[in-house]
Amino acid sequence: MSLDYGQGRAFEPGTAVEARADTTLRNVNFSLPRGAVLSGTLLDPLGEPTVGISIRALRYEFRAGRWQLRNTGFASDATDDRGTFRVYGLPPGTYFVQA
Repeated sequence: MSLDYGQGRAFEPGTAVEARADTTLRNVNFSLPRGAVLSGTLLDPLGEPTVGISIRALRYEFRAGRWQLRNTGFASDATDDRGTFRVYGLPPGTYFVQA
């Protein structure tokens, strides 16, 4: 995940900081937000865990004049032997889980 200085929310523009070779910048503070985590358990119709199923976090983004459901590009996962998964490092937002 990349962030820009002064950015209020994920996917919004930040604020430019001008730094010259002959000056010192003071009181420029950077805050790094925690990444969100999606986790869960995937079971088959009989209630048994599914193993090795690929999991991706998707979210709507406005591109080319329309809303599109897109892969976030952040960590994806696959279910383990208990059917559990964990996708981490996500910026705040609303996500759809694809299995």
